[in-house]
Amino acid sequence: MSEFDVIIVRCIVRSKILGSSLKMKENKLLSLFPYDYPYNEQVEYMKDVKSILEGGGIAILEAPTGFGKTAALLATTLQYEKQVIYTSRTHTQMRQVALEIERINERKTKNFSFVVKGARSRLCLNPVVRKISDPEEALHACLASIRNLEDAELGGGDYIKQIYQHVPQTSGEWVCQAGLKQIKVPVDVPSDVPRLATVERLKEYGEKRNICPYFLSKILAAEVNVIVCSYQYVLNPTIRGLLSWSLQDTFLIFDEAHNIEDICTEVLSKALSQATLEKALQEVLTVTGTHELERMLYEINDVFEIIDLPVEEPVKGTKFMEKLAEVGMDENWINRFLAQIPTMLKIQRELAEKGKLGRLYLPRIFSFYTTLSNYDPKSFAAIYHSYGTGEKRRWTVTYKCLDPNLAFSQIIDQPYAIILTSGTLSPLEGLEERLGIKAKIKKSYPPTISKGNILAMILTRGIHGKPLTTKYEARDEETALEYGETIAKILPYIPNGTILFFPSYEVQKNMLTTWHRHGILEKFSAPIFIEEEKSDIEILEDYRKAARKGKAILAAVCRGKMSEGQNFSDEEGRAAIMIGIPFANIKDSYVKAKIEYYEEKERGKGRRWYLDDAVRTVNQAIGRVWRHKNDYAVAILMDNRYARPYILTRITSWIRTRITRPYSNIPITTVQWYLQKFYGEMQQIIR
Repeated sequence: MSEFDVIIVRCIVRSKILGSSLKMKENKLLSLFPYDYPYNEQVEYMKDVKSILEGGGIAILEAPTGFGKTAALLATTLQYEKQVIYTSRTHTQMRQVALEIERINERKTKNFSFVVKGARSRLCLNPVVRKISDPEEALHACLASIRNLEDAELGGGDYIKQIYQHVPQTSGEWVCQAGLKQIKVPVDVPSDVPRLATVERLKEYGEKRNICPYFLSKILAAEVNVIVCSYQYVLNPTIRGLLSWSLQDTFLIFDEAHNIEDICTEVLSKALSQATLEKALQEVLTVTGTHELERMLYEINDVFEIIDLPVEEPVKGTKFMEKLAEVGMDENWINRFLAQIPTMLKIQRELAEKGKLGRLYLPRIFSFYTTLSNYDPKSFAAIYHSYGTGEKRRWTVTYKCLDPNLAFSQIIDQPYAIILTSGTLSPLEGLEERLGIKAKIKKSYPPTISKGNILAMILTRGIHGKPLTTKYEARDEETALEYGETIAKILPYIPNGTILFFPSYEVQKNMLTTWHRHGILEKFSAPIFIEEEKSDIEILEDYRKAARKGKAILAAVCRGKMSEGQNFSDEEGRAAIMIGIPFANIKDSYVKAKIEYYEEKERGKGRRWYLDDAVRTVNQAIGRVWRHKNDYAVAILMDNRYARPYILTRITSWIRTRITRPYSNIPITTVQWYLQKFYGEMQQIIR
């Protein structure tokens, strides 16, 4: 054998060894994957998740609709011994996580345990507490109801830690006093409690044994492989401070993370109103010996009656604090007020003992002043509202957090690895910048949906050649008619359900009114279901039924219920038509304050946030119509600004790369041809 032949043989052997090694690594990577065959895109996603889990750090992963990211995440993270904390926004999404873990257990013969940390409104057996939707108010009502049967004097701050952090320092049984009924509060995990602990199973278990399901979920959380919970448990500092489990050295997942910035600012934003103050005073007056707190509540009312603040205009947090100090509410006053927290706890317990426990108002006031005391006012804006005149005059103050980094930075150093993932995170750089993080991996993955199942178009002009735009100065009747006439020419070529997304309720109302007055709605030749600000679920269900049977139209609004939390798969959403661009109202005081805040930090940052917020809303809305691998739909973006690079480049890549070109001045006959061809091919494939 020649030297050349030896080299060839060695290369072949090395290639086989390398190929075998890579195959073994991939087999291990997919060892817990609960479905028969992962898509190539899922394998790539799982490799990146594995990399961040092993090396630590932060990953921002945009995985398109229908990707199967929940299964991919769990199949990867459960291969390691660290506890997994999987956060999401809705109970529906949390239930999906539980189902995927059960599937892994069943198909891979495993015994992974989990607990779904539902809210008190879903788990609490005390009917008074269960009716309170605000998590911090419910927390205080819950605490006020808890007793130790061997220590009637137990109270104050100590019992909060004993119960909530699961470190009881007294003997005796803990109970929740729910009216005449006593519900046991467990401090140890019962041997027969479900280890696949969904909200439904915990509640059923608790009801049968008269044990609090909420506290069962708390103590189980320290023992299971996966905790499934809402963002509040991680990002809300009040709730996080009373957890029975730690974020330290965990794998922390934020699913559906396109809302993470808003949630980070919401958990630190507080409001104080005169109505709340009056009801808090009623709580104080039911208990004797609280004269100091009563006096200070009256002082709060006096301060906000005379404070010199512009009405409905944002004021920088630093200026707000200066104005408070000018009228006597300085740092010392705030500290003296916060020293009344034990009195607040005493009042709540006495209200519970007297059977007068309901919605609690004192905690709101203390929460407001705790935020004033704990955070740098530079990252806040105050907005003062005043209503009515004379004796009917009422005031409200909102103290809005402007910077999501303020909440996110509090947890960033605790987990071993953090993964932020969603179908619509673009532009990824903007999210990274505003959260104040540096991601080790930042990637947008191609969809598992076939390229041919996605069609997107930009229409810059309408049927009569008039530019399409919802810019404020162009919101006239002529433009509304151009939109309506153009949509009427498109709808006959779309089967089943079409969702029209409007940028705001105001634009929706004006356009629908104009279309109705000019007979355009009749040209749509389909029933139309309208989302209003107080729409209930019946409108949505009626639309779904109609769309499954034939042509139907849903007039939805961006940032409304239909664009955020609902899916429109198959016949329910064969097309999403975006009317205009849903920029936040530039006249809104909070929007103005946020733009100004970012611009002061860095020129152009406020504008980038404003653009990112609008286009991410577009991405989230139109993504509702592709929900699984074989689903197909069309997205039509109707505004000439979509063709501009600063908007176009912000469209999520898996939709942007499917936009037909050229996208300027496409004649309506070309649009009709594209639609006819697309749906014809899809229906042939299905047959």
